[in-house]
Amino acid sequence: VQAGYSLTLDGFTPFDGAGGFIDLILKSGYFVEWEKLSREQSRYKPVAYERLIIETRHLNVNPALFPKIYSYDKEGNKVLVYSLMNADREAISQKGYAHYYSDTQYFDLGHAKNFYCPAMELSGTKGNDLVISREDYIKFFGSDVSLQNLSRGQLYIVAGESVGAPGR
Repeated sequence: VQAGYSLTLDGFTPFDGAGGFIDLILKSGYFVEWEKLSREQSRYKPVAYERLIIETRHLNVNPALFPKIYSYDKEGNKVLVYSLMNADREAISQKGYAHYYSDTQYFDLGHAKNFYCPAMELSGTKGNDLVISREDYIKFFGSDVSLQNLSRGQLYIVAGESVGAPGR
């Protein structure tokens, strides 16, 4: 049914998987400049993390299909450190780009392969991009394995009940 400038469709399209919503968006050609993530050099010993878990319950984040992650450079300027341009297109079309959860109970936060950190603030016009501390950025982005896992859809955002994500 079309009403004015909006269109209402009734049907089902899965988010991930071949032919899913994310796959259709990525195949549209809108996102054309894919960039490989580069490792951040630091004094920390690189740790190969499987997933990045960002706590946002204290910030009332608005969920997004493709949230960006910002941090700070040495001079304190906010810089983009991760976005859809850095993702592995094939992997995220199958698994998704970002996964929202209501609580940390779904993760073993004590597991050495999970990197858990808080978002310091929100960014973007809709308040759905995340800003992490420089120290957290350096720790996680210091490992090629961590970056590869992140680019394959291992971004988890703990957003609370307000985003309608009970469980997953």
